[in-house]
Amino acid sequence: MGSGLEALAATGAAALDRLTRVGAMESGQLGCGVRVNCVYPDLVPADMGM
Repeated sequence: MGSGLEALAATGAAALDRLTRVGAMESGQLGCGVRVNCVYPDLVPADMGM
C-alpha cells in the first residue's frame, strides 16, 4: 500500500492536469493564442541531513 504522501502527490498531479486541460480548451475556444503548459510535481528522494 502507498503512503498518504504518495496519495497526496497523485491528487495534486491529477488536479494540475485537469486545470491545464481546461485552461487550454478555454483559451482555444476564445482564440486568444495563449498556450497552456504544465510541469508535473513529483516526489524526489533527497538526503536532508537525516
